Order: sequence, then structure tokens, then C-alpha cells
Amino acid sequence: MDFQSIVVDGGLNYKTTHRFRIIVYRDSNVHAHFSERRHTFPVQLSHYLDKYGVSDVEVINAGVSGFDPDQNLIRFTEEADIYRPALVVFHVFADNDFGDIIRNRLFSLDADGSLMRTNIKLSPPHSQVISGLLTVKAIRKIIRLLAESDDEYIDQLRKLCDTEYSAYKKEGKAPLLTLDYYDIDVALDSERDSSKTKIRLMEEVLKEASNVARKKNIKFLVLIQLSVIDLTVDNFQIGYKYLQKYPNY
Repeated sequence: MDFQSIVVDGGLNYKTTHRFRIIVYRDSNVHAHFSERRHTFPVQLSHYLDKYGVSDVEVINAGVSGFDPDQNLIRFTEEADIYRPALVVFHVFADNDFGDIIRNRLFSLDADGSLMRTNIKLSPPHSQVISGLLTVKAIRKIIRLLAESDDEYIDQLRKLCDTEYSAYKKEGKAPLLTLDYYDIDVALDSERDSSKTKIRLMEEVLKEASNVARKKNIKFLVLIQLSVIDLTVDNFQIGYKYLQKYPNY
């Protein structure tokens, strides 16, 4: 069987002679629009496999800037039978992904806490949102600069979480914020209603993706990328050492 792997705005054309295929789903962290191709995670994964003697494997970069685990669940469900991968990697960014699922509103939880698809449509491809992502980054920096202290910055993030969650509970009758930011509620207080909802949505999205993979005999792997906030002491936002003063962090 002949296959080919080319990523064009998140759409895949394929025709190579590799025996096994790995597809890596994610957003700009995987798509890496502003990086050289050789520096992207899928290419480095391919080189790593070659180095350790795992040959005849094709690694596809299916990253689309602005896409989150819920959006990629929909893509994977629709594409699994077309591209027939041996392994699918779902990348999760432990910075804003929990809140992004709420912001996207593609899924909600039914009365039993199970995942339920809404009537919201999938977002446009990355070519239409890349400028928006740059605007969001600029706004995030402005919010941080306007805060007089680290505590004030954290309070601002908490207020954003509360405002957004309040809008989410109104089931689409109130607008959600378009700004994505570090999930401070999940990081500092996992028992808050907003945190519990975000965590449950993420669990159910990943569980459903795993179920789809299992039914189609596809291996399923979740790759977690930590936030820069949880890895550094001094960056323009805040650092993990400062957050450690909160007992539930």
C-alpha cells in the first residue's frame, strides 16, 4: 500500500511506502509555524526512532495552530479510517488547554458527566487564526504588565476564570472570552467548580479519543507539555517558586 504525508493547513495528503504511520495532533506547539521544519517535534521524533533502529516509520505533523484536544478529537474521529495510523499522539499543553475546551464549547457534559457533542462548529484552519494568536499573545503581555504585583496578576487570572466559567454555565447565551491564559484555577485550587469542570472535560475528551483508537486498533499516547510557568523561576508572567506559596499548587 502506498502512502504520502504532507501537511497543508491541517489537511493531509499521503503516499509513501512506510509500513507504520504515527500522527501527532496538536496546535502551534506541534505545527511550529515559526520554526524550521527540522526543529519540529514530529521530525525530531522521526530522527529519534531512526537513531534507535526503528525504521520504516512515517511521522506526520498534524498540528494546526489554534487547535486543542477537543478539536483534534473531532479530527481524529473523522480521519482515522482515512490515514490508518498505527499510533496517534495527542499533545496536551498544561498551560491553557483546560480552559480552551470550555472556550471552544465543542463538547459539554451531560447529567451523568459523560461527554456530549454540542452544535458548535469546528474552528477554521490555522491560516485564518494565526494573526489572532499573535494578538492574544500581545494582550496577555499587556495584562501582565498592568499588574502591580504577582498577587494582583494572579487575582486577575482568577477573575478571568470566574467570568469565563460563569458565561460557560449559561450554555451559549453569554459570550466567552477569546483570550487564552494559564489555567490558574486548576493550578491553585482543583476543587473550584470551574477547575472540576475543566478537569472532567479534559478527562472525557482524552477518554473518548482513546476509545476511538481502541476500536480501530490504533495505539494511543498522550504527550503532556508543561507550561513555562511551571518550569521556570523568572519569566514575564510568573514562576513556579512563587506559586509554591499556595498550599494547593
